[in-house]
Amino acid sequence: MTIGVIVSLLLGIAAVGLGVEDLRKIDNINNIINQVDFSVPATTMLAPAEGAKVSGIVPLDAAGLGGKIRYVEFLASTGGSHQIQIATAGQSDAGFVVNWDSTKVANATYEITSVGYDALGKSLHSAPITVTVDNVAKL
Repeated sequence: MTIGVIVSLLLGIAAVGLGVEDLRKIDNINNIINQVDFSVPATTMLAPAEGAKVSGIVPLDAAGLGGKIRYVEFLASTGGSHQIQIATAGQSDAGFVVNWDSTKVANATYEITSVGYDALGKSLHSAPITVTVDNVAKL
């Protein structure tokens, strides 16, 4: 049962004994509720693969799973609560794809998540994937 149906039922119960004008106001409120987007901008990581060893320029790819996603941020963390933004991608024919320069972070194991954002600013983090950055030191 959707939120709109539940609200309609509650408003219908409350409408007993109301006049025609009151019922019109309730109908207008119900129409507004039905236009609200309750979906979330869900994403999932497609690349790199879970457990990958990466270096240099790394393609990041996320797929939209729900909601009207406007853009996706890619975040990395070393397992703690602190996350750094490593890239941002807009919608393209290929999905949400962007290149990440892994030389900008220290060699370590990272959890990477994609975060989908919609036009209203709602966001949702994907499940993380783990990658190991292993860039050769320049001499």
